[in-house]
Amino acid sequence: MRFALLVPTVYVAVSALWIAVSDRAVAALFPDEVMDLQTFKGWGFVAVTAALLMIVLAREDRRRRSAEDALRASTAAALAAEAATRDATERLAHALAGTNDGLWDWDIPTGAIWFSDRWHSMLGYAVGELPAHLSTWERLIHPDDRDRAMRARNEHLAGQTEFYECEQRLRARDGSWIWVLSRGKVVARDDAGRPVRAVGTHADITARKQAEADLLEARDAAQTANRAKTAFMANMSHELRTPLNAIIGFSEVMRGEIFGPLGAPQYAAYAAHIHDSGRHLLALIEDVLDVSRIEAGQTQLRPEPMPLEGVLLECRAWIARRAEEHGVRLTLDLPTPCPRLHADRRAVRQMILNLLANAVKFTPPGGSVALAVRETGSGVELSVSDTGIGIAPQDIQRVLQPFQQVESVLTRSYGGVGLGLSIVKALIEAHGGALRIASTVGAGTTVTLSFPPALVQADGVSEARRA
Repeated sequence: MRFALLVPTVYVAVSALWIAVSDRAVAALFPDEVMDLQTFKGWGFVAVTAALLMIVLAREDRRRRSAEDALRASTAAALAAEAATRDATERLAHALAGTNDGLWDWDIPTGAIWFSDRWHSMLGYAVGELPAHLSTWERLIHPDDRDRAMRARNEHLAGQTEFYECEQRLRARDGSWIWVLSRGKVVARDDAGRPVRAVGTHADITARKQAEADLLEARDAAQTANRAKTAFMANMSHELRTPLNAIIGFSEVMRGEIFGPLGAPQYAAYAAHIHDSGRHLLALIEDVLDVSRIEAGQTQLRPEPMPLEGVLLECRAWIARRAEEHGVRLTLDLPTPCPRLHADRRAVRQMILNLLANAVKFTPPGGSVALAVRETGSGVELSVSDTGIGIAPQDIQRVLQPFQQVESVLTRSYGGVGLGLSIVKALIEAHGGALRIASTVGAGTTVTLSFPPALVQADGVSEARRA
């Protein structure tokens, strides 16, 4: 603004000096009154010209200031953008350093590739030791991985995948193979849609692949050991059943005194103990055989039309004596009419007996065990409830595993080897059903078997057969 005032001021001063000098010169040469009018016009012209000049210069000064302000704002924006770019670059560098990944940038038309320092060091090479070209990458890939890697790359270049991702082995400088996870993406295409640039990373996953291999090896070894254990248990069980059957048979003959009196009365009691112990041991061996068959995947069901009421009454009769000896009240709650199932009769009987035996065993004298059946919209549910010692929530999943009970002290106090629930779970799942346990420590347990609708018979025909 000062410049806009200075220029007109100088202009007016010079013009005034010129007018004064020129008026005197003209007056000396042409002394008449007309010169006063010319002087007035000259001064008017100077004033108007000075005003216009001031307006023009003031406008130019404002434009100059506006341009300077815009330049300063542009410069500040450029500096801010440069700082943001520098920060982003630093963050990217820190992120790559933190992930320990190598970076590659591929110029697709020329095949030139830039490999980062970490990309080189990952394979044991110094920077610049390898040609910066696609052929370097292809040459380092393991022969067994090359086709898969090329296929994944070509599919991404063709736009068939959003990202390129492939696990592959690359040969290191020392000749070893390094597992890497290669990831990338096409970031630029030409006007025709052809890819021209792709960037990505290489992550060293050798440790992870080795851990996976070790895990597979351990799993295979465990499966082999489990099969050997199952075979051993099956063979031993079969070997034990033969002498046990003889013991049970002969003790039954002695207890019944079929060939005459034994003599002392104690002999009859001893024979009864031998017979009961043999039956108990045989039942344990049968459970071991069942577990062996289940683990070997050799459980074969033979479904048949089955009146559930008859099986339940049969099981209650078998367990009633044991419940009476333990001082436990046994009840049976059946709907009318009782549903029919199309299932394996032997398996259903075994499931019910195992649940009832467990309930009676873990219920103190004076308690009760209830066996109930009800139809639901999702099939038939069979439940065994007791007022026994209960199971803690954290132990429920454990007791469903073979040879597991709530605590080791229970094994000594109540007997058994912890196979009943695991066998029941396997058999109900083989029928397409499920097992649920609801329990409160000190209050009791309810075990529910859910049979799917496909096994429920209607009018003598199961839904499975209708389908």
